[in-house]
Amino acid sequence: FGDDDYLWMKDYLQLDGVAYKLVPIRTPIDPRNPYDMGRIDPDKMYDIVMNWDWGNSGSPDIYHDPETRRNGITYRSHISRLADTLLVAGDKEKAETVLDLAMTKMPVEYFQYYSLLEPFVEMYYKLGRPEKARAIYEQLKTKYHEYLIYYGGLEPMQQRGIPEEIITKVEQYRNLVQVLINYEEIEMALKEVGTFNEYQKLFPMYYSEDEAIDPSILDEPLPVLPDSLGTDSLIP
Repeated sequence: FGDDDYLWMKDYLQLDGVAYKLVPIRTPIDPRNPYDMGRIDPDKMYDIVMNWDWGNSGSPDIYHDPETRRNGITYRSHISRLADTLLVAGDKEKAETVLDLAMTKMPVEYFQYYSLLEPFVEMYYKLGRPEKARAIYEQLKTKYHEYLIYYGGLEPMQQRGIPEEIITKVEQYRNLVQVLINYEEIEMALKEVGTFNEYQKLFPMYYSEDEAIDPSILDEPLPVLPDSLGTDSLIP
């Protein structure tokens, strides 16, 4: 939203849950991250978030309609900011608690918008909870595979009609793998890099071999993979 929507006071906001409060504390907006407005009082926001009434949000017995899923963007992004602030403050227990809350109330399979969960994967690694990070990674990876298998099965003319969708999903998948590279053991990271590179090969009109993830960043050779994989063999 424009600066005028906030009475030109974006630098004097505090995020309390999902509401912004005007405060006499200047917090300049990072031009590289303009959506993260305002400061956060981690203890106050933690208390607010932990008292939210989620209703049937995480229930498998309801239909999560498109508007519900879109609303999840706000809640995921704000909880992510809170968890990061708590982590920086050294309160790992509270950071893990709010991350767990978000994953319970907004499960991967119901809320879509998968790229918003990359920070969750990273923060679980930072918290020393690799099992939780891997669990989310596996769910997200499966979702990206499903998208790319579908796109890869389209005729070239059809693929040319949706370049933004294809490239967005490939790059979101790339970013997810990059998180894994940063925190995982070499053996697992190599395997996932190899898998990503094979999926990228499904879209030669948009990607050349030079745009694959270079395994040398892990200082190890990639495991031997087939020269090419049919879409059937890529199904998770």
